[in-house]
Amino acid sequence: MIENQIVSIIVPVYNVQEYIKDCINSIICQTYKELEIILVDDGSSDNSLQICKDMAQKDNRIVVLSQLNRGVVNARKNGVNRATGKYIMFVDSDDYVNSDYVESMMKISNEFELVTSGIFVGNRKVFDCINSGEYDVDRLSPVIKNMIYAQDNISRGILSCVCAKRFETELTKKIFKNLDEDIYYGEDGELVYKYIINCKKICVTNNCNYNYRMNNLSVTHKKHDDFLINVNRLYISLKKLNALLIPTEGTLFVNGMDTSDYNNDLKIRQTAGMVFQNPDNQIISNVVEEDVGFGPENVPIKFVLKCDKDLENKKLVVYGAGKVGKDYIRQIKKEKICKEFIWVDKNYASKETYMEEHVCSPEKILAYEFDYILIAINNDVIIKEIKNELQKKFGVSGEKIISCKPLYIKEFYA
Repeated sequence: MIENQIVSIIVPVYNVQEYIKDCINSIICQTYKELEIILVDDGSSDNSLQICKDMAQKDNRIVVLSQLNRGVVNARKNGVNRATGKYIMFVDSDDYVNSDYVESMMKISNEFELVTSGIFVGNRKVFDCINSGEYDVDRLSPVIKNMIYAQDNISRGILSCVCAKRFETELTKKIFKNLDEDIYYGEDGELVYKYIINCKKICVTNNCNYNYRMNNLSVTHKKHDDFLINVNRLYISLKKLNALLIPTEGTLFVNGMDTSDYNNDLKIRQTAGMVFQNPDNQIISNVVEEDVGFGPENVPIKFVLKCDKDLENKKLVVYGAGKVGKDYIRQIKKEKICKEFIWVDKNYASKETYMEEHVCSPEKILAYEFDYILIAINNDVIIKEIKNELQKKFGVSGEKIISCKPLYIKEFYA
């Protein structure tokens, strides 16, 4: 039993006024009393923040942080930076824990950088899909293998959620420095996977004292328009873990960068990827080609269509078949933004078919009954030229021309 060591429990909070009291009370009532309870409100629009402040008045172990809405990763990161305990444990604000949750974790020796346990999902117990016990560097290899490329969410070697785990604060702070804060779906996995590959010893237990609440308002149960972008962020991040493995002996350099230096983390991840030799072991598909192509095929979007006009049930002309035009076409087709459309460009003869769509001459505008012409260009000068041409040559009313510049998303491919 580890005694007299402060455990920092970090709770990211966002619009959970119905559940947050139960969550906090379950932490306050822990049999292990040496706690630092850090509640990080992520810009809640309901009464969550006030409830946290009221609870803090009743227990001096509670620290309340408040920030603008920046996502769960950023909220956890701020909590981690504030933590002063030797160990860190995470609890989601709509979940709750049994009274011996922390004590059961602290009964495990401090020789382990990570201690894991199961979770209750309703009345069902869910455990890590490897045998309970101690795992050193040699035994960790198959664990890492399973958790990265398991073919479904259930058969992963270690549960990817950050909850029901005991982390060392020092290592956790180092890992959090380079986590992608824009990941909102599967964000737990990036921390857990990167943490484990930097462990020398972990302990998997059969304890089950964490209660996961199925909340339909939680981020993992929402449909997001940019879901594929998010999945690709996580996918690319996890594919590059191999460049972060720290050797037990000697020094490993990647393009002259020491892998044991956390300051090189991001640069190294931009230079190294991973494909498994066994076709059954790929991350997305059991075909190497499809696995490697998942990111480029599904999320090459850099330019996002942002328009204040209602295009639903409208006929659209997309003018421009360059990078912006292709990104617009992908979004229009996948999100069914308009009723129908044609695609035109002055250099139509040199443009290849994209997503089964042919690029036509701008002259086709004359024979097409459209509601709007969308200029898919990211250059103000060219936009002005096209707009003038449409009005003077084709007699198009300015009210029917949409010339707003696209929203640029920083490319996140290595």
